[in-house]
Amino acid sequence: MPVSVDPTTKARLLRQVAGLRSMWIPAHGSSMGWTIPSGSSVRVVAVERPRRGELWAYCDDNGTVVVHRYAYRAAAGHILRGDASIRCDPARG
Repeated sequence: MPVSVDPTTKARLLRQVAGLRSMWIPAHGSSMGWTIPSGSSVRVVAVERPRRGELWAYCDDNGTVVVHRYAYRAAAGHILRGDASIRCDPARG
């Protein structure tokens, strides 16, 4: 039986693992267009600070891991967007 983990805890655990070693996660969906086709695997590596144009992984409010491109830092938080998406994602802490 799958264990349910709240999004904040899941994000913290992913940061901890990525900080120790890189990890591969499966990609599903079309929000990144040709950059990351659905069914691909994405390598996640911890770094200090986001830079514009980099791909970043984060947990959304449902606990789903999302990989989108970093756009900029706003007063509300970090702004990311999928390459094939029209709108930016909600700001992340």
